[in-house]
Amino acid sequence: MPPLNTHLVIGERVFPQISTLDRDTYGDFLLGCLIVDVNSFTDIDRSVTHFVGRVNEDGAAAYTQSCTNFLAQLDDLLQVPWDALPPSSRAFVAGYLCHLAADEPWKAWGTTILRALQLNTMRDLPVPGEVILTTFSVLSHAFYHDFAAVSAAMERATLPDVFTHVPHHALQKMWNIFRRVLPYEDTVESYFAMLEGIGLPATEIARSRAVHAQYWDQTVALIEKFRGAQDFIDHAVSHSLKVLAYLELKYP
Repeated sequence: MPPLNTHLVIGERVFPQISTLDRDTYGDFLLGCLIVDVNSFTDIDRSVTHFVGRVNEDGAAAYTQSCTNFLAQLDDLLQVPWDALPPSSRAFVAGYLCHLAADEPWKAWGTTILRALQLNTMRDLPVPGEVILTTFSVLSHAFYHDFAAVSAAMERATLPDVFTHVPHHALQKMWNIFRRVLPYEDTVESYFAMLEGIGLPATEIARSRAVHAQYWDQTVALIEKFRGAQDFIDHAVSHSLKVLAYLELKYP
């Protein structure tokens, strides 16, 4: 999965191009783009939130079927029919789908790296996965058009209770943790602050700091070697718009 910051950059670019969403629902859409990774903040299984397992579990389906599975089940995932949802909730659902769509090229990107380096799993990479995510997040921040507007829109939004597959209190827990670091420019320190919010012990956070310091420059070089943040964001936006077009066709 791309880091949360990258998902918001993608959402910022996608939202203006979805004509069926009210302009006042910007924050709701961005919340949807963010909240899918609630499995990282709770004990909810990733296959529940993302509608597929990881590549080692589902193979290529992990980056081709997430959105398809979500759309096929959407009528059952909503607490009330689509037509009965207010515009803010519709935008939230669209943002959720946008997140799933951005995840698909991310997994394909990871597979490309493994093949190029002749590795079997992400655990075999020369840099730790957590450092890749944090580094990509920091690099992505430079590509916001208006970070202040993104932050302000999300702070004004209210997290809706619309889904049946994930408890609302779990989504709220994640949002309460992430919103503490949202107003600040994205740096590696915001990642450590989020770890504190999750409740990781100080020893584990200290270990993570040391790992980031050790591998940061090497990770930046790896990301830039394989397309870089800007190219990935452009690809993810394009794919997300194609997927969201299916939502518009099914629920005009």
